[in-house]
Order: sequence, then C-alpha cells, then structure tokens
Amino acid sequence: MSSVSTPVLNESGSTSATRPFYKRKPILIGGVLLLIIASALIWDEFFKYQFFAKRFGEVVPGEIFRSGQISVAMFEPTVRKHDIQVVIDLNGFDTTDSRQVNEVETSKRLGIEHYRYRLDGDGRGDITEYANAIEKLVECQETGKPVLVHAAGAHRTGGVVACYRMLLEDLPAEKAYKEMCSTDYGEVSKVACQFISTNISRISQKNSFNVASSKRCLRNFHR
Repeated sequence: MSSVSTPVLNESGSTSATRPFYKRKPILIGGVLLLIIASALIWDEFFKYQFFAKRFGEVVPGEIFRSGQISVAMFEPTVRKHDIQVVIDLNGFDTTDSRQVNEVETSKRLGIEHYRYRLDGDGRGDITEYANAIEKLVECQETGKPVLVHAAGAHRTGGVVACYRMLLEDLPAEKAYKEMCSTDYGEVSKVACQFISTNISRISQKNSFNVASSKRCLRNFHR
C-alpha cells in the first residue's frame, strides 16, 4: 500500500511544489512584454503602411499634403481620397523600388502631374531644387490643384514644408522647426534643421516668383 506524502512547508510558509512557479513568474511576464514589443515593431515596420499612408498629413487643409513614401497598396486610394492632382517627389528615382515605380505609373494613369526635385536623404541638397519645390507648391495653390509633397521619410519633406511656412506664411522659425521635428512626421536630424537655418535666405532668392506678390496672391485666393 502506497503512502501519500505531505507537502513540506518552507520557512516562508509556501510549499516546495509551488515555489518554482513564483520563481518563473517574472520570466513569464518579461517574455510576454517582449512579445508585445516585438509584435508592435513588426507591425510598424512591415504591415502598418500597407493599411495607412506613411506619415500623411495636411500642411494647408485641402490644398497641400505631405507624407513619406506611400506603399503600393495605399498610393492610389490616398490620392483619390484627397483629390490630389500634383505630386512633388523629393527622392532620387530608384527603378528597383516598387513603391516609386508604382507612384510614377499610377500618377500617369490617373492624369496626376508628377515632378521630381531630388534632395539628399538627410534633408540637405541643392538649394535650387529646394526653391523649385517651393515654387511648385505655390503654383499649385494659385491654380487650385491639391498637391502632395513627399520623400522617403521626414528630413526632406520637413525641410521643404518648413521653408514654405517661413517664406509664404511668415511662420516664426522656431514654430516651423517645431513642426518640422514633430514625431508625428518622424524625427528630423539636426543636420536638416541647420541646413534650413543657414540657407533659408538663399533659397528665397533662388525662387523665380516674388515672395511678397505670392503672399498677396495666396491671401486673395483664400478669401
């Protein structure tokens, strides 16, 4: 006849059978937290922008929009939803990037004007290209064409938008930089901010349009 052993209580009053679970509990909690963090990172990196336009936002409601490089799945729905008629692309063209190829082909199919003003990935670049991009933004507003300006992430788009804000809307530099560095659109490097700060006057002089007359024109357009 087998005997039933009685659990032995340790000094804390718990049994030796239950003690291992309590030892493992912090490990289990840590494992769950790591799984949640990993899932969030995977969603953000690989799946999020298949359902949402990357860093999409309005600069001037209904007129000027900004974003990162929009995925193949979201480009056409996004431009249709906002009736975008002009796209300003600040990337260099990479024929191996399916998102860029799709953007060019879809724009052509939908009759959307597509312009490319190449800037460096860190937000610096040819100030003439900066000036041309801003000039095209103004032209789109004056002709009533909703326009999307974008690059791959944050630096170039943020730089062009900041210049537009300061030159055409007289937004104080600190507020323009604050928007430029907003985490809603991705963190912008100090290099990009310094480049804009150093070159904003030169960029304004490169524009073929007159800043003062363009301001008056836009004010009349918005009345």
